[in-house]
Amino acid sequence: MTTAVGFKGRSNINSYVIHKDNQPFDLVAADVIKLEVEAGGAVIDSDSTALSFDSTGFEVEFGALDITNGRHITKLTAYTATDNKGKILIGPGLKGNLTLTMQSG
Repeated sequence: MTTAVGFKGRSNINSYVIHKDNQPFDLVAADVIKLEVEAGGAVIDSDSTALSFDSTGFEVEFGALDITNGRHITKLTAYTATDNKGKILIGPGLKGNLTLTMQSG
């Protein structure tokens, strides 16, 4: 399990590499066109400046999430041009999971 800390309203950036079969997973080569991070019922996506990705991984500004202080299970969903429903890459019950602890900034 991976853990992260977010600070409400702050611009701290967390960087991650996604792995598949113990190898770095290239989001660009997989034709990902959009990512979403969801935690505590709030969502930010790569159409905003708070979430970005490239072939080496993704960066997220958790402080942009409007959620309560405390622990939140986080989901990362990837979308491609041929899959507008998205595929959850990181989330509850999956091999890759991320717990976010939100704190006051």
